[in-house]
Amino acid sequence: MREDPDSLRRNPILPLPANLSKKSRIDIAGESYSIDQIRTALAYQLSERMIFVKAPDPVVADLLFTFGWLECQTRLVESGIELLKMARDYGYADTAAITAKIAESESAIRRGVFRRKVKIAIWLAGLTGVAVGIVILVRKLGRNRVKRR
Repeated sequence: MREDPDSLRRNPILPLPANLSKKSRIDIAGESYSIDQIRTALAYQLSERMIFVKAPDPVVADLLFTFGWLECQTRLVESGIELLKMARDYGYADTAAITAKIAESESAIRRGVFRRKVKIAIWLAGLTGVAVGIVILVRKLGRNRVKRR
């Protein structure tokens, strides 16, 4: 890496598939691992390394970038963004990639918030319709009782 500082950019320690999901499997040295196994291994490796290795460090930066993108794509986007920012702090070589991944993740958060607001509005409209229907029914039944007397 001293002779070729961009080597991790071309060959990350843990390459992730382009289409990543919670059900993805990642092959390493002939073995297939689940996303949860990879997440656990990355968390362990980083917790051990970051105690002793201070920034900048290209290996920790690469692992943080991989872990951050894995989190953004399969679990909690907000924590993934923080991991991507830590990768930048540790000197991840491709700052443009970090900026793009963070922007993409923040956009996904905004879309998710918008979808939740739309679902809530639909539910409220439905509940309002039901409430109005009940009020109309109660009034109609009340009028019928008055007419019968």
